[in-house]
Amino acid sequence: MTQEISHKPTLSVKDLSMRFGGVEALREVGFDVQAGSITALIGPNGAGKTTVFNLITGVYRPQAGSIKIGPRELVGFAPHKIARFGLTRTFQTVKVFGEMTVLENVMVGRHSRTKSGFFAALFKPPWERKEEKSIKEDALKELSFVGIEARASDRCDSLPLGHLRLVEIARALATEPHFLLLDEPAAGLNSRETEMLADLLRKIRERGVTPLVVDHDMDLVMDVCDRIMVLNYGSKIAEGTPREIQNNPDVIAAYLGESAMERPARENNSGV
Repeated sequence: MTQEISHKPTLSVKDLSMRFGGVEALREVGFDVQAGSITALIGPNGAGKTTVFNLITGVYRPQAGSIKIGPRELVGFAPHKIARFGLTRTFQTVKVFGEMTVLENVMVGRHSRTKSGFFAALFKPPWERKEEKSIKEDALKELSFVGIEARASDRCDSLPLGHLRLVEIARALATEPHFLLLDEPAAGLNSRETEMLADLLRKIRERGVTPLVVDHDMDLVMDVCDRIMVLNYGSKIAEGTPREIQNNPDVIAAYLGESAMERPARENNSGV
């Protein structure tokens, strides 16, 4: 079981700030992700979305702010520790072990929940062999869950992008997370694969894992998400339901460069 966290925790981000040299990447960003929701973090390129993910998962340490799962403060912990507290992620650029099989990649994720160490792997006591069998069985279940169990014995460097993204998701689920952060999971997918991803996100929520999604595919975001946070130039400019976000003039301005109110006036004055 995930350590020291209540059954249905909230992921709480408060006053998160980050600078890279003289560039202010994030400025006092805060939001809550409620367990059982599907939540999106969106914004134009360079808004700070991936930086938020890197801070939440311990890749970077913020200059200011707090990140908690329930009562547990995550700031200061390494990524592998944060994974054990119940939070894991996928990446914008797929990161798998290409020379390993699909099954072996997912087993890597499952090893974070086991007790075998170097000497157990070296001397192979009976309990270690039993545990390794269990790891394999659990990894196969995750591959079945995401729908690619038939590719279990294939090397990852032989798979198309859509299947590689599913390998990443299966590997992340194998860590038994409370929260699963998905960084542009629809990038490079065709329309059919995106529809299947939407169904998978709903299945992930149904099994008790809460997805937090960064993606530029607005059809996907508006279709599956309960709440959406919007970043622009490192600041949160809006938060709400999909309908509220679609009608928010600040969001429209961030994406189009001008507000919905300004455009008609400009067109009327142009003589067109």
